[in-house]
Amino acid sequence: MADPSGSQDALPNDNDSPPVNNPRSDEELSRQITSLQERLVTMGLLGGDVPAEPVARFKHYDNLARLYMARFLADRSCKDEALMYSDQAKANIPPEMEGSLFLEPDGDGFGDRYLFLRVYAWHKEKSPGNARLLVDALEWKLSIASGSLSLQDAWLLALGKAALFRENKDAQELAGAIQACEDFIGVYQRTLLTVPDPEVLMECQDLYPSVLSCLSQLLYHEFRSTGKYNFLQLGLTMGNDVFIKVPDDERSDLAMSLGLSSIAYSFNYHTWDIPSRAPQEVLDWSLVDEEDPPSTVPETSLITGNLDPSKGIYQEIALASDNSQIRLLQLQAGTGEDPIVCFLKAVNLEGHPEYDALSYVWGNPGVTGSIQLHGREHSVTINLWDALKRLRQPDKHRRLWVDALCINQTDSKEKEGQIGLMGKIYSQAKEVCLWLGEPTKLDAFSDGPREIPCHATAAGVLKATFPTVYPEIRPYLSILEDGEFELVSSADPLDLTAILYRFPFSMRPIPSFPDDSLLSGSPPAPDTRHFSPETAALVRCTASMNLCMDFEDVLKRNMWHQDTEKPTPAYFNWGNESQIPWYLESKLSGVDWPISGAFVLVNLLAMDVHFHDLPFFGAKGYSCMSGHTAQAWNKLCYALYQILSSKYWSRAWILQEIVLADSPRIYFGKHMLPYHRLVRAMINFKRHYTSCCKDVVPVSQKSACEPQDWWMKLDAVFTSCIETTSEMWFERKVRSARGIDSSLRISDAMVANFKKRQATEPRDLIFSVLGMVRNDGPNAIPVDYSSPVEKVFSGAVMRALKESKQYATMFSFAGYGRSEKLKYKLPSWCVDLTSPMEWSGPFPEIAVLFNALPDVPGDGSMEADLCLSITSTKVDTVKLVSSTGQCCSHSGWDDTIHNIHQWRECASLPKDTRNLTMNSEEARFWTTILGGCLLSATATLHSSPSTYELINAVDLDDIPGWQAWLHDPGRSGESEELRAEYPTALDMNWLTRAEDFSRFNRRLHSSMMNKRFFVTEKGRFGAGPGSNDMEHFTRFEEGDEVHLLAGCKVPVILRSVKSLKGEGKKGSEHYGNDPVAFSADLETCVHEEELVYQLVGPCYVDGIMNGEAAREEGVSLRKIYLR
Repeated sequence: MADPSGSQDALPNDNDSPPVNNPRSDEELSRQITSLQERLVTMGLLGGDVPAEPVARFKHYDNLARLYMARFLADRSCKDEALMYSDQAKANIPPEMEGSLFLEPDGDGFGDRYLFLRVYAWHKEKSPGNARLLVDALEWKLSIASGSLSLQDAWLLALGKAALFRENKDAQELAGAIQACEDFIGVYQRTLLTVPDPEVLMECQDLYPSVLSCLSQLLYHEFRSTGKYNFLQLGLTMGNDVFIKVPDDERSDLAMSLGLSSIAYSFNYHTWDIPSRAPQEVLDWSLVDEEDPPSTVPETSLITGNLDPSKGIYQEIALASDNSQIRLLQLQAGTGEDPIVCFLKAVNLEGHPEYDALSYVWGNPGVTGSIQLHGREHSVTINLWDALKRLRQPDKHRRLWVDALCINQTDSKEKEGQIGLMGKIYSQAKEVCLWLGEPTKLDAFSDGPREIPCHATAAGVLKATFPTVYPEIRPYLSILEDGEFELVSSADPLDLTAILYRFPFSMRPIPSFPDDSLLSGSPPAPDTRHFSPETAALVRCTASMNLCMDFEDVLKRNMWHQDTEKPTPAYFNWGNESQIPWYLESKLSGVDWPISGAFVLVNLLAMDVHFHDLPFFGAKGYSCMSGHTAQAWNKLCYALYQILSSKYWSRAWILQEIVLADSPRIYFGKHMLPYHRLVRAMINFKRHYTSCCKDVVPVSQKSACEPQDWWMKLDAVFTSCIETTSEMWFERKVRSARGIDSSLRISDAMVANFKKRQATEPRDLIFSVLGMVRNDGPNAIPVDYSSPVEKVFSGAVMRALKESKQYATMFSFAGYGRSEKLKYKLPSWCVDLTSPMEWSGPFPEIAVLFNALPDVPGDGSMEADLCLSITSTKVDTVKLVSSTGQCCSHSGWDDTIHNIHQWRECASLPKDTRNLTMNSEEARFWTTILGGCLLSATATLHSSPSTYELINAVDLDDIPGWQAWLHDPGRSGESEELRAEYPTALDMNWLTRAEDFSRFNRRLHSSMMNKRFFVTEKGRFGAGPGSNDMEHFTRFEEGDEVHLLAGCKVPVILRSVKSLKGEGKKGSEHYGNDPVAFSADLETCVHEEELVYQLVGPCYVDGIMNGEAAREEGVSLRKIYLR
């Protein structure tokens, strides 16, 4: 039996204590533990009888606890034994010893050891179990020695109770955690008044941020439970105050809590306290606010019968021959995996039947789903199948108009008649459902299986870095050795970028400066910068480390959004503001939460929140684009970008379908957003981006072609995909509400369709806008699919010219993007609508500043042979042409400087512009290459490019300084040695002048884009269409003529067809020196050869932009024909 006295002398001395060397392996650790247990048996502490005397019994268990604790402190083994024996010792404390357990002078009393063991275990692993042990120990100490509770004890008690609440989400534990945090604050304030030592005081102050962080998070949960706004406000204030002081490993939790708190704050109709709101025009949004339910089918109108199986569905449900009827689809109620059941019914459109209309992209015709149409199996594209499944109601039948089902697609005449009714169909629909698709079926959000090439060494790094999640990511990796890896990948074996950026979207980190490859779902393009081997290794290592941190953050956020009992909503109605804060409290997958964040961002922008106050998992006053909040921001921006750049927005028909809609709503899988909120968001975004919040984009991003952050990407996608459509929709709503004719000019509708619109049938690029315009009388464009594409396009462009007189705009687009295979024999003055027109050139923007042929109105008229007859006067001829042109793929500053040198060589001016002296020749040159204008003097780096003013003498005087800055190597941070060549660069901070020179930089980018420089026979300088790098862009050549055309405010370059009919040219697909410029068949032209020209495009010619050439002696007008 063990010594019953249990005296302190019975404990082994240091020499008798088991060794505490750290084991080198699990096997050695096992041997050491076995040895420890054997020695304890030898010493009588194990395997013998436990003393019966209370003090001896207590000390017996205390000795065991101390020995196992020594082992735990040495190598983290035997924790359970140490905890068990210390608990047994605590259970056997004699009553007479309770008062002295925490009063040992050296802090080595049992109570101190008991608490220390649990504190140590908590610090090593902040698990719920260790939190419970810590809290129980501290509360025990408080119960028997309340006066001995230190500041650190109060700190640990607050953190432990907060951890228990996070685990259990229990209301009682929430109250206890809040009270513990408040108790800490009380102890903290008293301690500050009594601690004289500055070092001790600093240690005390270090404890404060963690508890305030916990309290901020707890108060948000208290707000959720009680609905009391003061808890939310107080929690936000606390969290924001300590956010930057919180330890790094705790900041991400606080950041996520602050994000949700701020969203709740915003959607409880409170505005941020901002000294000066952005100036704005107050729009009457009451004209567009609506919350009407979808159209359902009255019981008296239900269709339930099947049709005669011997007849076709569309023959049985025929439409009247006078185009007065449409078919409507009755979508039967259903949920989940219920089959999709539909019926058709013919109705008179003039009777104003109640229905909703579907606007969508048909999708791949080879990928289909099956529905039941009048009891028959009927195949539809999978995108339509998804839309019908999403739009059906669970308990009521819905009435829809869906073109693929309501129009007999095999009957051309019926299609033509129904297209003529499109304007009425979409304008009379109760709701227009804008179906963007099912996110899980889009590559951008794909979480499907994949085999990512991964070198075995990289796999080892991932396993060591992410041991807990490696089993989850292992199935996506195809692990290869040296020879195998090199066969399938050119990446560095240790390059984690090529691996982590290929993960499913739910796991994939998103960079802050995304390139086009990443936006299309591929890994970012490799870094092509040239470094020394040592620097390259450092860059690669740093990039991999940062990427691993981002990856870890994504995984943590995924876990955070899963750590809730609230189930995922079946549908997200982002038009219901009261529900928005709670949507983000539900269980969300790694795909759900970024998409939900995107819709929250749209709503906040619609509410006119400043960029710096957007509450996205960050703290007010701190950037949401860096540190612990970067991945939340990047991923939701990626999701919003994908939503706004969806194929849906590029479909030609959607322009009409949205603009005519009275109540459009966006559907994206289970998400629904009223369209007017997106319009508000876009308008507010543009205003903030160009005024009060412009500083969100770094000044160093001076060129439109330099890497862009998410702000710039969102601005670009708002502009290119939805801006024009949204503005047209809102303007039509306002005009209709005021009783004003809301019809559009066909030119406006066509220009809107120039931006990335696509249609399988090219004629639809015209037919798809006719519902928005007055299409009657002698200028009506018939919907006729048998009419040649050339005739349809030419007729529409001619009508646009007559209505709008925008000759410069149409002529700019006419020279852009000629079809590669010349499949349509379009005249040179006609716009090829099948080409993607991402860049219009500068002339549509600046033409209003000039009037090259004043007092001569446009008189263009289309002839039967598709020639455009128009009044003209020839004023000059191209003599010299620069050898290079500017294009977007080579628009870095070095390339820009090179092109300026080539243009100056053509102008017989010195290439070097570093020490420029402004004179008349220099003034002519710079005015020409800048297109005669600049952004307004008050413009900022992010001002809209649509506001220009003519170049003046003050602007010309700034050009030498601009050129010195442009050539300065310090602008791009290059090596210090290069500065020796530019001594003036040492005297000022050249980078800060990016804002000063932004007017020149941005204008130069647009004015030189797809342009070449020329000199005329009369010595004039000019710039016109042409780029060696744009394969399908028309370009002028030497010998082409400069003309002034009636109604066109800028000069144009024309090419005489007489000059084209040389040896081997007649009848060829290609004409002149331009391989793909013109495709019209010259042999069908019936006019005199001397009067027939082909349009090359508008140009800028210095000295004739404001009627100077038209006033010269001997200038005469004549009628010519553009072919």
